[in-house]
Amino acid sequence: MKKAIHFFAVASLILTFHSSLFSSASAQKSNWSFFLGGSYAIGDFGDVDIKNNDWALISPNSTKGGAGLGFDLGISYLKPLGNGKTSLLLSVDFLYSFVNTSVRNNIRNSQVEASNVFQKAEFTNPSFMNMPILAGLHHEESIGGNFKAYFEAQLGIALRWINDRSGELRGASAPFTIGPWDNLTDYSYTDHFYSTPGLAFRIAVGMVMEEHWLVDFGFLYLGKFNLEGYEDYEITTAAAYLTPSVTSNGSAGFSAGTINPLMLVLRLGYRL
Repeated sequence: MKKAIHFFAVASLILTFHSSLFSSASAQKSNWSFFLGGSYAIGDFGDVDIKNNDWALISPNSTKGGAGLGFDLGISYLKPLGNGKTSLLLSVDFLYSFVNTSVRNNIRNSQVEASNVFQKAEFTNPSFMNMPILAGLHHEESIGGNFKAYFEAQLGIALRWINDRSGELRGASAPFTIGPWDNLTDYSYTDHFYSTPGLAFRIAVGMVMEEHWLVDFGFLYLGKFNLEGYEDYEITTAAAYLTPSVTSNGSAGFSAGTINPLMLVLRLGYRL
């Protein structure tokens, strides 16, 4: 999360620098806009079938992301072209998507079931973070009174992250087996997903009210994302219950499924 916020800040500074160059090159009025909104995952990105292990975060053959609702923070810059109705549009957004209800319920149920066997059983919910850095065109037309309608189309790159996913099982009532390990009494893990950039595009329609207030609704695609990373784990084994135990730890790489982040985004904004 801290890394994503850092990238967002750096990208905003770069956008500010470029916009200052454009502003000095022309006398036409340019402006900044700031947005706050919500997102909703669609397609396979918002789908999941936990009962059949059809979830890209755990299955190499899955394309289902299990994402749900989220929020969006954005900043954009407009530089008018020609008669001023069409403008160059530069933008940076930070989107945070939570896992959907099916995934949360499954994790909660797994924790409850594990609590019957372990003294401590905890699992965390992963989440998705995306930062599209886009350039494109904004076209605006008056529709009467103090209202204007606009259309936007953009292309660029998206930086993408998945929060670490972890689990902890401690104090088993009897030795158990996970994967290649037998006679376990405790097991904990943290999955770290690699971050990769992808091609992104966005189309949106919106409205300007009283020159400053904005509302828009858009379609955002953030590119194919092959999920890979590494797992840190710690295991405690015992030859038999109540015998001396041995604790060891390690790390191993993994390849999971593939997701295609696709979402609908509704934003409210203010134009300076």
